[in-house]
Amino acid sequence: MDGRLLALDPPTPSSYLAQAPRGAYTALRLPRPFFAVDWAQHVARLEQSIGLLHEAGLVDYGAWHGMESEKGNTLADLLLLTAHSALRALPAPGGPACLVLLACPGAPLQVHAVAQPLVADPYCTVPPGWAAVLGPGRALPLAKDSAWVRERAPLEGLRRPGVVEVLLADAAGGLLEGLVTNFFVISGPATASQRASDYTLQTAGEKDGVLAGTARRAALRAAAACGLTVLEQPPDPSHRSAWREAFLTNRYTFVAGRLYKRVPSLRHSKLRESLRQLPPPPLLITPTQPVQPAGLPEPHQDREAGALGRGPATL
Repeated sequence: MDGRLLALDPPTPSSYLAQAPRGAYTALRLPRPFFAVDWAQHVARLEQSIGLLHEAGLVDYGAWHGMESEKGNTLADLLLLTAHSALRALPAPGGPACLVLLACPGAPLQVHAVAQPLVADPYCTVPPGWAAVLGPGRALPLAKDSAWVRERAPLEGLRRPGVVEVLLADAAGGLLEGLVTNFFVISGPATASQRASDYTLQTAGEKDGVLAGTARRAALRAAAACGLTVLEQPPDPSHRSAWREAFLTNRYTFVAGRLYKRVPSLRHSKLRESLRQLPPPPLLITPTQPVQPAGLPEPHQDREAGALGRGPATL
């Protein structure tokens, strides 16, 4: 804190968000050190989340809104400086990593960064599993609010063994999203078809109250590239006889898990392959000021612990 690097115990970004001050945040995947996927989207979403939380009266970002338009006071610059402090503390040569950036009210803004190595292959898949529908949609779905980490804990506690995710539903029973994932279904003919247009990828749209996730957008782009029809509407479980596959995505593993599979399909496998290849060339995130300010301790070398860096309280 305050320019120091700290080892997290327990060393997980979610554990830090659960006890950190409330604020807007974003979480992203780095396939290799200092290279971020969809960096501009993450900055834009964080800006949107700051605005939504402020307008809702949940977090007071008045000081930031009063100074953000001044020359040099850009959110991206502040994020980059803090991100580099945390990323430089990861083991070298580093592999894939996750990075969480939390923006809290300050003078005018405080940015916390949590970085942790990703042990698993970021494109790995898991065997088919079960999902439980246990809760309604989030109150402010378009904002990445750190309070959600605490709010979802009771639902996580209800998850039985073997349930890989808890799904949220709207008042009509349409499936929206998971607690930490996006939910998709593929519907189509009962027998395998080679025509992509015979299949539809369906997921709830942002207008239905789901987060505008970067992995979600990647899945939609992949489906369009494969020629599948894309329908942004909450999947209705009563129509599941037409589902050929259901799967989850999240920010760290573009295909997080398969929930349901009825028949093999060439197009299904092509979609998963497209998801593996789709992310655009990672953007090298480069600070506009020196990475390591004077007096910053040497990077923490514990491979098991995440590294936390917090930028200066003022710009």
